[in-house]
Amino acid sequence: MSFYGNVCFFTETHPAHPHEWVNRVIDLVGAQENTTFEYNQTTRLLHEWEDFKKERDYGVPAPNTFNQQWMTRQYTPSINPEMIRNFDYDSAVLSISAYPAKILDVSEAVDARIPESIRGTFHVQDFEILIGEHDIFTTEEAQDDEDGIFFGRAFFEFHFCGQGAPNDWEEMRRVVFEVPEIIDFKQQLEKIIGPVKTCAHWA
Repeated sequence: MSFYGNVCFFTETHPAHPHEWVNRVIDLVGAQENTTFEYNQTTRLLHEWEDFKKERDYGVPAPNTFNQQWMTRQYTPSINPEMIRNFDYDSAVLSISAYPAKILDVSEAVDARIPESIRGTFHVQDFEILIGEHDIFTTEEAQDDEDGIFFGRAFFEFHFCGQGAPNDWEEMRRVVFEVPEIIDFKQQLEKIIGPVKTCAHWA
């Protein structure tokens, strides 16, 4: 089974001008000369935890599949300020990714500082920013737990993402946020968007 994981920093706060956060966070992460930005948007706010609970508890099918929720993929060689500034964050979610991104220090630090006995095959490769109300939860991480794990309803989320899965799920969730480079990134991010909550999950 192929796993994919996220190390997340998020806030429920709705700023007056979300695009200003995006621009500053992009500056924090940094882009290279050959970076390509990818934009995706949803057809609605992603209150998916409620959908999951209805399906889990009452057998009510979720109203949309993943492919129906996401639309309008665009690629640009530089950040698109007009899209970010004019997006309707009250009714949909915008996703922004960049490839390649300057996260090599974080990626190498996670590999070097967390023993493979805990980290397993998980390797940080990219990042993604999500703006607009969306639920952060996982349902596949613990195969024998059908209740799912709910982390929060975010308005703004930044996560480092990558392939693979830990050997020790719970310990990895704890120690990844003790990596000095992760701590430093969190502190820099909080200077922009204020206090953040954290979580890590794999599916």
